[in-house]
Amino acid sequence: MIKKSLFVFVSFFVILSLLPIISCATMGKHETETLKGNFVNIRQKIQKDRDYIDVLMRKRVGNTGYYYIISLDGIITAHPQTFLKGADYSKFSFIQEILNNRNGCISYIIAEKEFTVIHEPLNAEEILCLVIESDELSDRGTMCRRSSFGVN
Repeated sequence: MIKKSLFVFVSFFVILSLLPIISCATMGKHETETLKGNFVNIRQKIQKDRDYIDVLMRKRVGNTGYYYIISLDGIITAHPQTFLKGADYSKFSFIQEILNNRNGCISYIIAEKEFTVIHEPLNAEEILCLVIESDELSDRGTMCRRSSFGVN
């Protein structure tokens, strides 16, 4: 079970590198607080029209950033890679931290790359997350808590 979960998790990032860069690519670095501020607009769009999630799953932030949505029990409810929808990530320590502290950001390292996840509640049942390589952030995610990605 742990090996399968780890495989799905690593696949998550391998496939990300194969995704075409679709919109929002910029030359400069992004500010964590600015990205977090964008969540208000996204949440309003989803509340107005739940189909906006399909649009959001195609958006990219910089070269590596993308959005996903996770339920309060750790199940992926929306992801750019549709095969991950329904995957249970609740055993991963970084997801446990997101579920325990639903608003904020965390950083972790996988495959020698550091990633930052900015997250906040989307509604009463889900959390909106943006994951991006920390190198693309002006603060490199230093304002975020550190986490591991492993299975607890």
